[in-house]
Amino acid sequence: MADGTTGKHYLHGEFEALMSQPETHEFLDLGAVDGFWYWDLENPENEWMSDGFWHTLGFDPTTKKPLASEWQDLIYPEDGARALRNFERHCADPNHPYDQIVRYKTADGGTVTVRCRGKAVRRDGKPIRLLGTHTVIGDTRQDSIEEALHTLFDTVPSAVIGWDDKNNIVKWSPATTDLYGYPTPSGPVFPPDVLKSDFGMPWEDVFAVLETGAPWRGSVRHQTASGETIITNSIYQRVAISENTHCIFQIDRDETARVLAEQAQSLANRELHHRVKNLFSVVEGLIRLTARTTENREDMVEELSARVAALASAHILSMDRGETRPIQFHDMVDTLLGPMALEDQQVSRNGPDFTVDLQSVNPLGLLVHELAMNAAKHGAWSDPEGICAITWNLNEDFEFSWQESVPKGISKPDQTGFGMKLIHKSATQMGGNVEIDWKPTGIHFQLTLPGTKLKRTEKQR
Repeated sequence: MADGTTGKHYLHGEFEALMSQPETHEFLDLGAVDGFWYWDLENPENEWMSDGFWHTLGFDPTTKKPLASEWQDLIYPEDGARALRNFERHCADPNHPYDQIVRYKTADGGTVTVRCRGKAVRRDGKPIRLLGTHTVIGDTRQDSIEEALHTLFDTVPSAVIGWDDKNNIVKWSPATTDLYGYPTPSGPVFPPDVLKSDFGMPWEDVFAVLETGAPWRGSVRHQTASGETIITNSIYQRVAISENTHCIFQIDRDETARVLAEQAQSLANRELHHRVKNLFSVVEGLIRLTARTTENREDMVEELSARVAALASAHILSMDRGETRPIQFHDMVDTLLGPMALEDQQVSRNGPDFTVDLQSVNPLGLLVHELAMNAAKHGAWSDPEGICAITWNLNEDFEFSWQESVPKGISKPDQTGFGMKLIHKSATQMGGNVEIDWKPTGIHFQLTLPGTKLKRTEKQR
């Protein structure tokens, strides 16, 4: 709708009135462009530069005077000369635009590249004022920041990944490729999906923490390109890039070796605790057995001492990882069963003799030791009438059988107990397979190992 008096659209008239308000000028100065300038061509030493221009260059506007010399000392000389030529042509010809790219020095020694545009205000065709704007199109200070960030990403030893709200990869550092084996993904991909990351909780719970502005820290399991699992100490942080744009940055530090070492130490501590408990139980049984079978104190002390010494030898054999001499399997069995002080009718042993591979001495000794300890505490040898048949054979595979029989029967023990876990662990360490059948009268145990772990000898028992 037009104003009947002026012929202008009513919004045009409102806009002209709006321009006279200080808040409108401030908005345009700080929001629409990077500064205004207004030059008195009749008194060319006088030129007013808006606060937005000085802020753009990093100066305090209150320290700057409305003089042309203030900016002329900051513009690159060759750019100033080009701007002057365009100014003269624009003054001579209103159709020639005053529009060029110039560079200014900033307060901190950087460079800002701006598009400088102007329009002459004329009186009777003669230019008397020049109104202009500046628009930043390049800032070496920002370039330096980005260059520093790139350098940080490229040189930091930890894996660094950044992605936006649409799962577009923003940055995938070289250290990330080195750690996980994946090249930089392209397109909208979710890094936790690429690495099959396991946070120990749903990703939604992790993201809920990030949305509060707090970082999320924790141990995360990832999968490499080769299928290997890597454990990292990770930190995730959601960062606002603009009002409506956020990025998530993650930093992963490989701690696989440390975590596995701690797990191994924890297992070793549990194994030691389990062994000590077993030893005390067996020693207690030896004391009772010796007390029943000896008539005087001297004989009891001598016999008990011998049995405890035998128990110590069996314990050392099942634990010693520094063993270097060849060991015959039959001798190993005799040593491990020696502390039980068994009657002939309580145990039978039958099988060919062979040399145990040095790497198998400990796990095979531990396995037999655990079976013997369980038999003494809960199974065949916890009852005077209980018996155990131990047989083995060595062809392409080594087959070892341990079958207990207790006439009055036994209660089925906990198959998830630590002793059973040690037996399975030992068999797995040797590449073997275990079958366990809990009969009402006792355990039937079968171990199968690759025969290459053992060496047959001529000796037969």
